[in-house]
Amino acid sequence: MARLLILLVIALTSAAATGAEGSLEEVKKKFISITSFKASFSQTTAPAIGDTQYFEGAINLSRPAKVRMEISTPEEQLIVYNGERAWLYLPEQNICYTYTASRIGNLAQMPEYIFDPFEKLTVDTFYTIEKQLFISFIVPEGDPFLERIELTISRESLLPQELLIEDKAGTRIEYAFSGVTINGAEEVSFTFTPPESTEVIEQ
Repeated sequence: MARLLILLVIALTSAAATGAEGSLEEVKKKFISITSFKASFSQTTAPAIGDTQYFEGAINLSRPAKVRMEISTPEEQLIVYNGERAWLYLPEQNICYTYTASRIGNLAQMPEYIFDPFEKLTVDTFYTIEKQLFISFIVPEGDPFLERIELTISRESLLPQELLIEDKAGTRIEYAFSGVTINGAEEVSFTFTPPESTEVIEQ
């Protein structure tokens, strides 16, 4: 997921203002209609200090704030969040960490950026390039965690292709989505019961 360079497109934003406003309203309507979101994803996490980590897998989101991430690379992991509690299951290590919502950082907020970004955040910059729409958001003043949120959206489907979350500590988390489907009939479990032999660690 490429970082959006806002200064590079100031002229484009100004020149396309009329068309952009209409497209932005279409995007808002599309996002409001989403009740569930399913995709393959890749994730790059680059901390200000330390090594960059890369993950791949499948993700399911459901309103209002449910997450299920089945990570296949670099090792199998299962992350489940039901809006109140989260589980991180590491089958190769036979360990399951459990967390309260207050301890899991941006994972608790991710559904908001797919379902309700226009309700939670203020649009700073919106522009189009070829087959993509780019939106950057103003983070609420006084937010203790967030520094920057950016979305890349398909012009054809009006669905998210990329999401960038940058926190005040300088960590950048970039998601790229493919094979996106919304509002499917498939039932997805957003709770997790570890196998009996699993070591459970409360965080």
